[in-house]
Amino acid sequence: MRAVICESWRDFDALELKDVPPPPMRPRCVRLRIEAVGVSFATQLVVAGKYQRRPPLPFAPGTEVVGTIIEAAPDAEAPPIGTRVFAVLDWGGYAEEAVVDDIHVTAIPDGLPAEAAVAFPISYPTAGAGLLWRARPAPGDWVLVHGAAGGVGLAGVEIAKAMGARVIARAGAAKHALLRDRGADVVLDSAAPFRDAVKDATGGQGVACVLDTIGGDAFDDSLRCLGDGGTLVVIGF
Repeated sequence: MRAVICESWRDFDALELKDVPPPPMRPRCVRLRIEAVGVSFATQLVVAGKYQRRPPLPFAPGTEVVGTIIEAAPDAEAPPIGTRVFAVLDWGGYAEEAVVDDIHVTAIPDGLPAEAAVAFPISYPTAGAGLLWRARPAPGDWVLVHGAAGGVGLAGVEIAKAMGARVIARAGAAKHALLRDRGADVVLDSAAPFRDAVKDATGGQGVACVLDTIGGDAFDDSLRCLGDGGTLVVIGF
């Protein structure tokens, strides 16, 4: 099969497409024919050897995939062969086939495009954990999302709106129309200071939650945007 292989720690653009043997089947696993794979900043860190975990070299990167089940181990508890699914794995997604633990495989409905479904294994659960488990904004609360056009940020905008919150989204100017389409109430340019703009948008009360995927100076000013009892959720390192 063909796979994108990382043979040494390197830049993402230096990865190579190679012919390699298919991965062996393991207990409690299924084999997927891959349709789509996510690309993220975390992937760049992994292949550069800068992530929290280092896969054994050589390896195929890729942790969030969409594909069809083409084989299952005898003890696997998974949807039937032929089912289209999304899945999360440690690495190995940048390949024509991948073997995935059955617990990390979820069937997806017919008609859901791969480009949308591939965000479900990681981006939406990450944003959802920050908002649903930690910040828990109430309907009508203001939520500030940094990096709102990224995978986790855009998921955060949508989840916050589904919770009934009002969203202030920060991103580059080219992404502002996208954020409005996804429901953001206020869109701010990420190249501009935001503290006063957030104060004006919220009538001086501040936000109930900040979802921060950026850090640095954004973290410091985010503290000053919080209202009474507000929560600052930091995503990534």
